[in-house]
This record gives sequence, structure tokens and C-alpha cells, in this order.
Amino acid sequence: MAMMTVAPVMIRPVRPEDASALVQLAALLDTVNLPRDPALIAEIITESATSFARLALPLPGRDDAQPPRGTYTLVAMQGELLLGTASLLSHHGTAEDPHYAWRMVEHTFHSRQIMYYPQSG
Repeated sequence: MAMMTVAPVMIRPVRPEDASALVQLAALLDTVNLPRDPALIAEIITESATSFARLALPLPGRDDAQPPRGTYTLVAMQGELLLGTASLLSHHGTAEDPHYAWRMVEHTFHSRQIMYYPQSG
């Protein structure tokens, strides 16, 4: 039996050349974090590149120096195939505008077509 080799998955910062693959992925998902709009995806890439570049700069010489704030977008790649994305926000909202609060809700779905009936427990 022949052995299959699979390329390892690599997670790295998003790059401008990822834009077309991100647009294709966004067309499938259309999520808040990855909108279908190519212009917004370009903004996400630019913001991420700016945030990562800021990490290389020294912190100002103050006692109350805070780490650089930004949005860090990563992509998961397997060879040349973009598998997915994740964005890390170093902050969310401000004291004056705290943004959103999310509520977690659990739903259970059953399917006759695929014979899926989860066990309660």
C-alpha cells in the first residue's frame, strides 16, 4: 500500500497575496469576521499588517506603557491552499463604548435524513 504524504498545516500572518483566496472563502461563509466585500478584506489585511509591524517597534519610554493595540489576522495554509482564518483583537471597545456582549445558547438539532439523534445526557 502506498503511503500518502500530506503537507503540514502552517499558521501565519495574512498577506496581501491572500486576498483572492479570502474573497473566495468569504463568498462561502459571509461572516462578520470575513465579509464578502473585497474592499473590506483589503482593509482587514492592511490593518493586520500594520498591527504586526507595530509589534516590532519599541514601547515608548513610560512607566504606564501599554502593548500595541491592533487586530492580528492569521491564515491556516496547507501548501498553497488557504484553509481558514482567525482574527485576534488586542482590545475590544473602550470604557466609553464597551461594544458588544454575547450570549451563548445551546441548540440541539435532529435529522431524519442523516439519522442523527443525539443522546441526551
